[in-house]
Amino acid sequence: MPAALVHVALLAAALQSPEDLDPVLGEAIDAWAAPAVEAGHLSGSLLVAIGPDVLVERHWGLANREHRVPNGPKTRYCIASISKPMTGVITARLIARGDLALTSTLDSFAPEFPRGDEITVSMLLNHTAGIPHRPLDEPLRYVPRTAAEVLAAAAAKPLLFDPGTQENYSTGGYSVLARVLEIAGGADYATLVQREICVPAGMASTCHPSDRQVVPNRATSYVFTPRGMQHAALQDTSYLVGGGSLYSSPADIHVFARTLLDGGYGDAVTAAYAREDGYRWNGITDGFRAFADHYPAEDAHVVWCGNVHSGATDALRLVVPAILRGEEVPPVSVPTPAATPVPVETLRRIEGVYELRPGSEVSVRAYEGGLAVNDWLLVPESESAFFSPQDYGRVTLRVDDEGSVVGLDWVTGETTTVMPRVRELDAR
Repeated sequence: MPAALVHVALLAAALQSPEDLDPVLGEAIDAWAAPAVEAGHLSGSLLVAIGPDVLVERHWGLANREHRVPNGPKTRYCIASISKPMTGVITARLIARGDLALTSTLDSFAPEFPRGDEITVSMLLNHTAGIPHRPLDEPLRYVPRTAAEVLAAAAAKPLLFDPGTQENYSTGGYSVLARVLEIAGGADYATLVQREICVPAGMASTCHPSDRQVVPNRATSYVFTPRGMQHAALQDTSYLVGGGSLYSSPADIHVFARTLLDGGYGDAVTAAYAREDGYRWNGITDGFRAFADHYPAEDAHVVWCGNVHSGATDALRLVVPAILRGEEVPPVSVPTPAATPVPVETLRRIEGVYELRPGSEVSVRAYEGGLAVNDWLLVPESESAFFSPQDYGRVTLRVDDEGSVVGLDWVTGETTTVMPRVRELDAR
């Protein structure tokens, strides 16, 4: 079958779901999503539920483009930072059993960690320990890492601030916490995930894979490039242990949330983690994109796991609750950037390391056809303005009086992120 016909067949199959508990909702989601699915901007799995009842499931796009394997109910995606609430529940269960306390200090588990006597478990959970977001430099993220190794890397980095005095989002802090949990819980992180999270809830798809482990139904992630969709850079997600390393599915995330809310992990855990205004979990890494939201008034859950990161995903997150409320919404608009050829020599003046937030930096590199911000593509619309297909954002240059690039202004929707240029590439 020609590739174009295969694509059409997969799209048609995705848009047929006779088992929907709410077919009207399913039809409305299909009508909205169709342009993005056809464009390849929505690739992944969606689950919409009220309480424990799944109203709609959708599986769009391909888990593996090389072998033409469609995404399906058993597909496993990296859920990135949605790993954090699972690590938090492990922490709460160990605390409930008396193996740990929020006031336990890091030096009790890692005496070698500088100022460990000032860093508590509570600080690690709440991003106030001062540990950098990424303790490992970029070239060191491509080989397997244990929690102990990531802790050692974090110990070698200076703290961003005095523990407990500020807040700065830190996956590195959760990796340090993962090592604390291993010591307190008497098992490695992968075992703790199964023992404390998956088995009590009956979750079948969630795992922290080892570097050589064959993971059935694991999706491959893809990123935008000037040459079309290509593989994301191959990385071993173990460097995100505790904060972004888990693979899962929307069905498992929904079960996890229901188990947490219904007291299945223990009343003390529910009291610690159930919020009156619901949860908003978010994950982004290496081409994977996941979100999980709970709306307590309706007891509605909307969960997405995907292997292509585009602005259509964020639009989906906004529109599904609106459709649930009965609002009529037009189909998603997939933007087409006014791509303009810019010589790579001109783009090289933009290269450098930029600060995304304190303690978190990104590398900007020029190549034929555009810029790469880590593994995100920026499509030139002029020599000073760029389109980001990952979030449908617009990026413009900030220059000084001499015309040198000193920062980027990144506009997504109504949010502007100012990213100062902090140094040359590869400078330390």
